[in-house]
Amino acid sequence: MNTGQVCNKSMSGYLSRHAITAQVFLFCVLFVVTAHPQESPDLTSMSLEELLTVNVVTATNINEKLSDAPATVIVLTQKDLHTRGYTNISEFLDDLPGIDVVRTGGDYYLQTYWRGYRTTYSSPFLFLVDGRVNNSLYFNHAVNLVTYPISNIERIEIVYGPASSVYGGNASMGVINFILKKDMDEDGSKLQATMATGTNQQRLADISYFYKHDIFRLNIAGRFEVSNRDISNANMYEWTKTQYYHDTALWGKMRSNTAFADEGYLPDRKYNIGLNVFYGETELGINYNTLNETYGFTYPADKTAASSWKLYDLSAHFSHHFTLKENITSGTSVTWRKNGSDNTSNEIAGYELPDGSRIIYMDYYLSTNYAVTFDQNFLLQLPANVTMNTGFTYTQKNLQKAYINPTGPAVPPWNFDPATYHFPAVPDEDSDPANRITLEEEAVYIQAKYKLPEVPFITNNYINIGGRIDHNSIYGTNSTLRAGYVGTLDKLSVKFLYGEAFQEPTPRNVFGNYMAAGHNENLKSEFSKTLELTATYTNNDFSAGLDGYKVNVKNAFINFEGGAFNAGERNIYGFDASLHYQYFLLSVLRISCQGYYSYTYGTEKKYCLSDGVAIETGIGPIGDLARHKFTLNSTVSWGAYTLNIRGRIISSRETVDTNPLGEIPGYSVWDASFQCSDFLTSGVGLSIRCTNIFNTVYAQPGVGSANAGNTPGYRDANYHWHGSLGWFSSELPQPGRLIIAGITIEY
Repeated sequence: MNTGQVCNKSMSGYLSRHAITAQVFLFCVLFVVTAHPQESPDLTSMSLEELLTVNVVTATNINEKLSDAPATVIVLTQKDLHTRGYTNISEFLDDLPGIDVVRTGGDYYLQTYWRGYRTTYSSPFLFLVDGRVNNSLYFNHAVNLVTYPISNIERIEIVYGPASSVYGGNASMGVINFILKKDMDEDGSKLQATMATGTNQQRLADISYFYKHDIFRLNIAGRFEVSNRDISNANMYEWTKTQYYHDTALWGKMRSNTAFADEGYLPDRKYNIGLNVFYGETELGINYNTLNETYGFTYPADKTAASSWKLYDLSAHFSHHFTLKENITSGTSVTWRKNGSDNTSNEIAGYELPDGSRIIYMDYYLSTNYAVTFDQNFLLQLPANVTMNTGFTYTQKNLQKAYINPTGPAVPPWNFDPATYHFPAVPDEDSDPANRITLEEEAVYIQAKYKLPEVPFITNNYINIGGRIDHNSIYGTNSTLRAGYVGTLDKLSVKFLYGEAFQEPTPRNVFGNYMAAGHNENLKSEFSKTLELTATYTNNDFSAGLDGYKVNVKNAFINFEGGAFNAGERNIYGFDASLHYQYFLLSVLRISCQGYYSYTYGTEKKYCLSDGVAIETGIGPIGDLARHKFTLNSTVSWGAYTLNIRGRIISSRETVDTNPLGEIPGYSVWDASFQCSDFLTSGVGLSIRCTNIFNTVYAQPGVGSANAGNTPGYRDANYHWHGSLGWFSSELPQPGRLIIAGITIEY
């Protein structure tokens, strides 16, 4: 996506290069536990051919074999998550092909650019929990996924490609579905608890408890994590240097008050608590999660400091499944949600007036939003090898428009003393109907799967076709289609896929009257079409795959800090290549190596803002995308011990047009974890984990317009401050080496 104010970069072709030094074998000791859920098979003991028979549900909302799903689907079990040493669940995104992850903290926390879709705000995918949409109602991002307890996740299904014909809007590039624990094989109870501690004062507890008696089940889970942000590499970029945060001429006596953290970095806090009750095929659940972060490196140090951002989500759901006839199954669900930014979200900001003088102030940002969704689904097993999934969905959303934004007086830095400054009152939820809007969404959908007759040499031939019509009372009507062929020739699986999707504008942009976010109440959805061809060869111990795709996006959002409009067009080309090898020596030794190589290249219409008017300037590359990405995941298990090594090699990235840096260098980062299950006694596990083993100093490209530049600030002869060029940092320093150790108990 083009995000710009001025033309400051050539529109010539994109040239990406590797700036990577190969790094050799590593050994590092650390913690994370290995879980063996009773209710799900141990996929790690299966051959690669057997893994293709594992059932998935997310691709079509039909329970089907992984090899038969009309999409590229990656499945990560809870054991995979623990074996890789993840303590922050979002880390699995870093190891996926075709995805660029930018970690910022604060009101962004992380940005995910999937298959070349570079967004200023929101996420280009839907985050589901047991099939229920969990993207933010106001921001449309999926950052709250980092709060979910790993101990309660049975598996994660990652579906690549457009899925709007199944799930509606905002599934442009894919879907990520967290499937939680729902049952056990036998009556009884099970507790799994992980406690860990590490550098940067990290403390976490991840706990789940499951009880079953006959058809009654109870599931309680929670996660509690506190840590300090690692700022060891802050000085690698000009506008995150600590000297600016401590400059009293910029920020007055703010540092004299312990309520404001040093360098603007309060501890990060992530909390999640959930309760699910099951009785037969009926489920009732409630979940509450919060993500409390500082603004991290998103904004330059002379613009924003000592700020806190707290997102929350409260949801309750009811679902019931039953058999109408032998070949017809019904599923009904109702979900209620409330989420947004908490009333403690705030910032202290500073800027220069036209006369060169500087002022600073403190303000709050409150946003409260509601939604109710009703979904009725029918699964039909029809004659002639036809399976059909159909139904309808209704959602009503009550959204806040502008932030509730009480602001303290703007004063010169020397007058900003926390002991005397008149801080604004903490805001309450808005009751002004003029600042709220209610919108309604209705949809009908159908997915059909037909098994073709077998022919010589070709088995498991399926034709998939589906469609959906969505109507939004604000954005209008969108219809999407999906079609595909899946076939198997001995050990070779081939998929030809076509899909359409639409991405709705972020409510913050449309209704928020927040010009820096690209406000425009007339924004409509953008529309994409994707062609995809995949081929995968698999035998017992070896698998190789190639997945090529082309995406065309019409009516794309063009964001400027003074507004936004629908006029863009993007074309994205890429492929993901995969290799997977595993070796078993009796039941003693298991070696598994998996690697991905991703190539992504995209072009878009370019615009410049001249005297408040957007002018098309030609076609150029989409910024901030790594043309080349390589990931490696290697695991060696022997007896009770497991060693995992993961690496990522990322090529240099040409930045968005408004980023004066032009290019962000490439990097390679390696992580390792070592685990011992059944330590001293059964059910107790120990492990230790090290991320960024070689303490690599590297950065991600800035988000938004990324226009702060890299020129040092200075004061002229009149003591007027000349600082960063814009409100978004051009470069985002990433953490150095981190070590975490812990213990897990299961019984």
